Amino acid sequence: MSTQETAVETLTGLMGSGPGVSVGNGLESPRSATAYKATINGELQAMFGARYRMPTDEDVAHGAAERLAEWRYRLWAIVPLAETVVDEDCKIPVAIEGMARYVSARMRHDHFYVVNAGSHADNVNAARNGGAIVVEQDRVFDAVNWEQLLPILGRSKRPFRRSGKGFTVLAGHLVLAALGLPNNAVVFQTDAEISDYERYNPLERLLLVVDKERSTRHAKMAKHGRNNETTMAMRAALQNLFRLPIPWIPPNVATFAQELFEALGADKWMLTGEWLSRGDMVMGRPLATGYSEETFQAVWSVHSAQCGWQNVRYVANPHARADGANSPRKEDLMMESLSSFLLALALNGRPPCTWNLGDIAAFNDNVMSQLTTMPIIGQDNEPVHVHEIRPEGIIPPVNMLLRHGMVDLDVVRRAIAEATI
Repeated sequence: MSTQETAVETLTGLMGSGPGVSVGNGLESPRSATAYKATINGELQAMFGARYRMPTDEDVAHGAAERLAEWRYRLWAIVPLAETVVDEDCKIPVAIEGMARYVSARMRHDHFYVVNAGSHADNVNAARNGGAIVVEQDRVFDAVNWEQLLPILGRSKRPFRRSGKGFTVLAGHLVLAALGLPNNAVVFQTDAEISDYERYNPLERLLLVVDKERSTRHAKMAKHGRNNETTMAMRAALQNLFRLPIPWIPPNVATFAQELFEALGADKWMLTGEWLSRGDMVMGRPLATGYSEETFQAVWSVHSAQCGWQNVRYVANPHARADGANSPRKEDLMMESLSSFLLALALNGRPPCTWNLGDIAAFNDNVMSQLTTMPIIGQDNEPVHVHEIRPEGIIPPVNMLLRHGMVDLDVVRRAIAEATI
């Protein structure tokens, strides 16, 4: 594996090298070359770099078969599937089948589950054709005591079909719980509709890191691009809560804001869907209801003493993640929603790993129950567009649901049995 530890591109050259372009007239602006004289924060750079890995393709290929064989009985996979359309060229079903063939070739058949949240039949069949066991989300949810859970979620109706990615992930976690997922297992999660999956090769890349660094609790794919800098701006702004001498900020908020910034500052791609997590973390962490789930699984590891965010690794991948493209407006709304979610978490002042059912219910009811206003600049000459969206909520972890008698795992096992017939 490469020994390079640099977490992000150095600011020298990134800010202050070469001519810039004026927004107003398109002419080169000489002053842009000297606008920012950035220096490196060596201590923080080292902290971010310590959790970042850059294996080469040769690193990943060397010993891959032996690693997969060694981890065969501890390796599981869940894939949320909610693709309701089939494009004219059938690229989506082809991509889903390619993903499924990749995963099924690398682990036991009875350890690989796709959770269907109302997808098009062609996409469901593509997953089955690729070797996945497809479990119906709504059948799994028949096992949940919604009369008890809905007030905690701050919702009035049971989720059906496409109700948010976090709910589909919850169904996958319930499947794993019903199958007796060991604490020392590692669970691979991936999005379904990624083309050229063999080249992307996320499982082998992540497993290399987990295999070499056995203390790793969570390894997440890292890539640059899209509009990730939007949420980095929000994460950087969290420093104001612990660096500025503001007397009205409670000490617990300042402490947690610092932990949140230090934990998530190293995350290059907040919304990537590919990671490996240890079994005890999967069963013991809360979930976010929507797109913030892809970040919240790393937030769960924030608190250094109890949750060990130092044991999270971000793993670079030089190959394209050729998934279905979102519209620019959807991407902007996702990033703004995620930023709002992170700020709400920081102001709550307590790491999620310390929350109980009452804390989750209070957060959902008091903080996340109001519509969030999202001004979007857009890509037209119209005024700023104002959107109102439902904010993310928190779903209790599976272990907590089981402790409080909210899930009948026998019903989940029947749903699994129906899927394997």
